[in-house]
Amino acid sequence: MMTLGAALFDDVCERWAAHMGREQLEVLEAHLARLVVSRPSDVEAAARLNEDLGEVT
Repeated sequence: MMTLGAALFDDVCERWAAHMGREQLEVLEAHLARLVVSRPSDVEAAARLNEDLGEVT
């Protein structure tokens, strides 16, 4: 499953690079990486974030 997932991810990245350009894809990846760093690391933190955003869990 990991091999298949990696292959599918690579395919998506190649299609996005063809569509938006390699440079813009790298910018997008950098923005997404910054978002992931600040994500909650456990269920309780995620629930608190949802409450802060006004979402019901």
